[in-house]
Amino acid sequence: MNPNRSRSTIIYVLLFAAIIILAFYSFNQNTSTQETLSINQLAADIQSGKVSRIVEEEDRLTVIYGSGASAIERISHKETETTLVSQLLDLGVSAEMLGADRININVKPPSPWLGIASASGISSHLSSWAVFSGLSSGRRRGAIMLPCPSANHAPACLPVTSLP
Repeated sequence: MNPNRSRSTIIYVLLFAAIIILAFYSFNQNTSTQETLSINQLAADIQSGKVSRIVEEEDRLTVIYGSGASAIERISHKETETTLVSQLLDLGVSAEMLGADRININVKPPSPWLGIASASGISSHLSSWAVFSGLSSGRRRGAIMLPCPSANHAPACLPVTSLP
């Protein structure tokens, strides 16, 4: 067996596995079994004193009702352009209701990988690269072979321009 061929096969299998894992991870992040809490309902629940803690992770909010073993978590989302506090103030929640003695708001810092790549960006670039590499595998580096329309057009089945 050709060692270069087996090496490229291993690379393609690893890239395909990485794409599948990233797609699965992205799909799991977007699905939720519970209904999303609207920001208006969150504001109303804060005003009525039901919310004990909010964990803010970028635009996703994990809202905790109660404390201890009886705590209930719900998911909500905030707008990207403004802060959570300003959105809640705009919805009529008083500054006193947002005080540290009433509600605990934790803001998680963004992931260090956020600026490097997003899951959808990685998968689209990898899949594009894999498709392009598949077109040129087994041939001259950078040459793309087009299928022949018929046996009568054999001269048209030559490699298209060589890419760098």
